[in-house]
Amino acid sequence: MTAPATDPAILTADLEAAYRSSRTARNNKVAQAMDSSAAVIWTADLDGTITMSEGGGLHHLDLRPGELVGSSIYDYEGIPFDEVVARLQAGEERVRYITETRAPAGTSADTEGAWVGPWFASFTLLRSPGGRPLGVACVCVSLMGATASTSLSVCPLGACLVQQAG
Repeated sequence: MTAPATDPAILTADLEAAYRSSRTARNNKVAQAMDSSAAVIWTADLDGTITMSEGGGLHHLDLRPGELVGSSIYDYEGIPFDEVVARLQAGEERVRYITETRAPAGTSADTEGAWVGPWFASFTLLRSPGGRPLGVACVCVSLMGATASTSLSVCPLGACLVQQAG
């Protein structure tokens, strides 16, 4: 005998299957967006050890997703990591910088130019479910070749970046 469609066990199983399918589709869309963007998204623990590195921007730096994991954020000049952590732990929700970075030692001459120049970086604090600070998440976008605009109607993000940097 088939259980009626109102059977809680069947409804729960259907909802769980729909959730898993939806979650998989969402994760695929997020991964696709990250891989095709010019952004670099990374996380580091509070000691500065990189724990995740993703994003299409890595390709331009001659890096693969995950390749930076285990390295130190202090190997990359121009990232004020200690100041960022202090400001986030003091209560700032986000810390944003336009920073000049330099290629780390050993970078090939072909990709060294991709490292140089202004980068917009937005940092947030990662916390445990209990609220304990665990590390920092950062989204970085190279501003090389970008045209600065002071008109919010032309480019709201660009104008915002110019205003914050000035």
